[in-house]
Amino acid sequence: MKKIVLIILSFMVVGQITAQKDKASSLLVSETADYKATAGSHSLEINFNPANIFANAQNNQFGLFNGAIKYRKFSDDTHAFRLLVGLSYLNQSIVTQQEDRDNGDLELRDHIKIFGLTFQPGFEKHFDITPRVSPYVGMEALMRYRTTNYISEYQDSQIIYQESWRNDPSAAGAGYILLGGGLIAGVDYYFAKKLYIGLEVGYGLVYTKFLDVYHEDENDSSADYDHKTGSLLGGFPYLTTGNFRIGWVF
Repeated sequence: MKKIVLIILSFMVVGQITAQKDKASSLLVSETADYKATAGSHSLEINFNPANIFANAQNNQFGLFNGAIKYRKFSDDTHAFRLLVGLSYLNQSIVTQQEDRDNGDLELRDHIKIFGLTFQPGFEKHFDITPRVSPYVGMEALMRYRTTNYISEYQDSQIIYQESWRNDPSAAGAGYILLGGGLIAGVDYYFAKKLYIGLEVGYGLVYTKFLDVYHEDENDSSADYDHKTGSLLGGFPYLTTGNFRIGWVF
């Protein structure tokens, strides 16, 4: 009888140990599986450039982050649609002459206005290498629009006039419409569940149509002009940002 009881107890202990091992193994599998994006997952990420930390603080005070957000939707565990949207806007006013009534000086300012819009749809194919590392290749299209305006105030007697340059490369920078497409390759590393950092490179063909340059002078219309600036076509590593990415899967 004692032998039978011992055998039954032995089977109960072994069964309990096996159950605990299976449970632990199940938890481990689910934990590693939860790191990466899977079918139906969405992700949002931002790009940032660590080199801008050491750049000129006045010109790059918000330069660490590039102002673009990328969205991904995984149709299955290894395929994802991506869309990057970037919006940039600058409206800067700089005092170039202080007001001094004793000398007859009025306050003068220079104004810089820049608007930009970026739209980049694409597709990614991911490879399941390790539970936390997800390399991928893909394709991406690029559409970008940028316009600039530089306005300089000057004084003539006691009147303030404005002289402006629109889309002038020598003023606030060129304005353009850019279209392109190319191949990309990158890798995501999941340092925590649903959180990853990544790096990406790419190469593509780009066509740039530069916007016409306009110049106007309120006090001297004879100096006004507008002219065309041409276009550019070539292969460039335009998708290679040199930036890191940090993203969140949900």
